[in-house]
Amino acid sequence: MRYTISVTSAESRRAARANWSVQVFRDSGPGGLAASEMAEADAEFWLRIPLEERARVVWELSEELFALSEPENRERRLPRSAFSIVRR
Repeated sequence: MRYTISVTSAESRRAARANWSVQVFRDSGPGGLAASEMAEADAEFWLRIPLEERARVVWELSEELFALSEPENRERRLPRSAFSIVRR
């Protein structure tokens, strides 16, 4: 008999949060140091993620934004009118 452990979504979120890091930036006024610190921290965050994972995240965000901007035009696959096959 073989047992499998099923991971619930709550457990997977908890495991993902274990690797999170938190930084607090204090606003030092217009054009202050906090803006440059935040930009640097953001760049470091994305550089720690492998390229394939970053590409996947960008694609998911693009799909989500398109779905939000044009919900009635969302197509799940390439439409049939996009190409045609001609026999010779």
